[in-house]
Amino acid sequence: MKKFIHQNSINYLAIFKFLLSKKKTIIILGFVGAVFGGIKAYISPKIYSSSITIIPNKASKGFGGKFNGLASLAGISLGGVDNSDIPPITYDKVLESYDFNHKLLNTKLPIVDSDTMMTFIEYQEKFKRNGIGKFIKGLIGFNNDNDSLPIDELSEIAQKNELKLYTNDEYKNLIKFQSMVNIDVDDLNDIFTIRVKFPDKIAAPYLAEKATILLQDFIINAKIKKAKADYEFLKSRYDEEKEKFLEAQLALAKFEDTHINIVSSVQNTQRTILKSEYQLRNQVFTQLSMQLESSQMTLQKDTPVFTVVKGANVPRLKTEPRPIKLVIVNGILFGFLYVVFILLKELKNQFLPKETE
Repeated sequence: MKKFIHQNSINYLAIFKFLLSKKKTIIILGFVGAVFGGIKAYISPKIYSSSITIIPNKASKGFGGKFNGLASLAGISLGGVDNSDIPPITYDKVLESYDFNHKLLNTKLPIVDSDTMMTFIEYQEKFKRNGIGKFIKGLIGFNNDNDSLPIDELSEIAQKNELKLYTNDEYKNLIKFQSMVNIDVDDLNDIFTIRVKFPDKIAAPYLAEKATILLQDFIINAKIKKAKADYEFLKSRYDEEKEKFLEAQLALAKFEDTHINIVSSVQNTQRTILKSEYQLRNQVFTQLSMQLESSQMTLQKDTPVFTVVKGANVPRLKTEPRPIKLVIVNGILFGFLYVVFILLKELKNQFLPKETE
């Protein structure tokens, strides 16, 4: 057998002839790999995909106009509305958040083989925990249930300190669940797509829609946080001033009903005071009414609107596994690994004598 490396150059012909002499074994191992890929495709659960593509319509900027002066009386600027958009590139961070995963993990899903809706956790318990995977894990002593975690104690501490904590069931299913729900962001065209992979063809599009709604709610709430706070502040002030205005109006009306002919200076002074109070309350109430209307319009104008370009549909065919792909890939992989092994072994045999001399 000629050496593969001679005088610092690679002898490709020698390598080719060596591999040619091992072709029978390579073919056999490639066939074994293909069979292995076929078995893997057969026993792997079917996965169905569904997606929703959305274009977020940005709210217009600059609003307030003639109401700016009135709003400034309440210490609020309506002309310079905080219109900072949340970068779409950060949407994937929302999918990693506790609030998003906690709500989605506990969302009831329709399942083809079940008469009742169930959460992802319940689905895993009913359909996935009794398979060969659990049997193999039991044989090798692998247990990831974390049943011994002091979850009650942790929950008590978390609640006391207003912290967020996944339950044991949520935590056990979190990584697998997050791998099923993904987002692709096309920042150039300002488009994002929610993609869901699920072992049930009905639950897949349903979960995609729920995930999209949760993401939209988060974006909207974050976007209009300041405008909403301004509106709620003005609404509380409006309710207070409305009550004071009605009280002043009623007090003036009662006084005028009981004092039709005013002859005394004291009564005239009382009427003047009540009328001044009424006019002041009327002016303040009128200004707050205008500010509240302006703030409500700002809130509506600042709220993002999402246009669904492609909605979720029920998939007819499975996405995974792909039998032909698994057969080809595993066949090539087994053959390639054997080629690497025998080449390394032959190189060792060729160079070992020199090293021992």
